[in-house]
Amino acid sequence: MLEARHLEELLAGKPSSLAAPETRKTVAPAAVAPAAATNRQPTQVAVSIQGPLPKPHGAYNFRNWNANHTVFEAKTAYIKDYLAAFFGVNQRLVIEETPLPDSVYNLFAEAPTNQLFELQTRFVEMLRTNLGLSVELTNRELDVYEMTLVSTNVPGLRSNLKTGGGGQISGGFRLRGATMDSVASFFEIYSDKPVVNETEASGRWGVEVEWKLSDPELLPEQLDNAVWRFFQTNKSANASYPLPAGLRDRVSSNELELLKSEMARPQEHQFEPDFDRVIKAAREQAGLEIKPARRRLPVVVVRAGQPQGSDSTPRD
Repeated sequence: MLEARHLEELLAGKPSSLAAPETRKTVAPAAVAPAAATNRQPTQVAVSIQGPLPKPHGAYNFRNWNANHTVFEAKTAYIKDYLAAFFGVNQRLVIEETPLPDSVYNLFAEAPTNQLFELQTRFVEMLRTNLGLSVELTNRELDVYEMTLVSTNVPGLRSNLKTGGGGQISGGFRLRGATMDSVASFFEIYSDKPVVNETEASGRWGVEVEWKLSDPELLPEQLDNAVWRFFQTNKSANASYPLPAGLRDRVSSNELELLKSEMARPQEHQFEPDFDRVIKAAREQAGLEIKPARRRLPVVVVRAGQPQGSDSTPRD
């Protein structure tokens, strides 16, 4: 998937349009934690955590269950991400009633197949004891997007039995041999709500979707490199932040205001597409309708300490 333009973007100090593995939500072989990659049968229930740890310069935030679902391991992973992976829910369904720290940890958990409930209980207790976090598994009514299949006579959707491959591209994504659950998760990258797969389409699919880039999406590629680097190294820049004299003639007033507006947003929501354009492309190119809906979904609620008046014991 690596192309010359991806390297050119990095050399210019701009974000690469080649997504990181965890953003693409595909699991590369190297991302599987060594212990979790084995299918050995544990003989006891064990849970441990290490951290906070310094963030490495290379890849991190790996987490995985082994094939038998008896060994779980996270390597230099964020709390929210390993909670989602451990309990098998979407990351957007980990609800932070207490803001989680921006730190990474190593985590290991194992249990025989007949003691997985005990493993969940131990896991929750460890988080309370070591990190002062109370975790509750419950259900909540949430605003979501519902994805349905309305047409297969479209250019961007085809049956594809070969597994894996593909990922994000500038203004879209291409997948080969993906399940509809995976397709929904890719649309979710660009939305502010969970995307629920209601297509009832089994098997694997090839999907190609591209939309017209929004002004925020286009901005990093259009900016002068020096202006981009200035804002990357001055994260506190806002609408009143003075731009050095040598840079003022390298950026238009419209670009500057848009850039300051985007940099003031949370990092995960900077330079996003117009989701209405994503919805239109999904319908026209892949025959997938994405509409707002309400759903009662399993969630993981994280609080500080023991929740008042509730039972934090996890359920199967």
